[in-house]
Amino acid sequence: MALQIVATKYLLDPKDLIHLHMVDKERYMSLYPKVREMYDAYLNSDKYRKDTIRDMNKMSNMINQFKWRNKILNNMMYDYIIMCYENWSWITLNNFKGKLKWPSSIHFERFLQEHGIKHNELLPSVEFHYTHHHRPTKQFTYYKTISY
Repeated sequence: MALQIVATKYLLDPKDLIHLHMVDKERYMSLYPKVREMYDAYLNSDKYRKDTIRDMNKMSNMINQFKWRNKILNNMMYDYIIMCYENWSWITLNNFKGKLKWPSSIHFERFLQEHGIKHNELLPSVEFHYTHHHRPTKQFTYYKTISY
């Protein structure tokens, strides 16, 4: 118990808290809410977004450097596409699309063709349409649609 109080109040570096969190089952369970709170704050931070864009751009450069197609390249292209799908909402809605560098190699183009994926399907452009309907009960109904 004393270790948990010291960990949550006096450890300044989040990495120390995370390492302590992984020591044993009891520490894991006692520090989980604090670590989860820190992780959720990181996912919503600009640092996470900048790190993700940087990682995607690095991966794009590495994909472009391959001369021959192999298993490692295929895995990297899968990872790149999965990262696009996982982060498409904030990349598209927060205008990070311009900072993202797409792979330009012939291997990436063939990979997309083989799997039936188009470039605009990786990060779709989103448009919100607001429709207001006045109903007899004086309530409002809102509709939002996403179009490609």
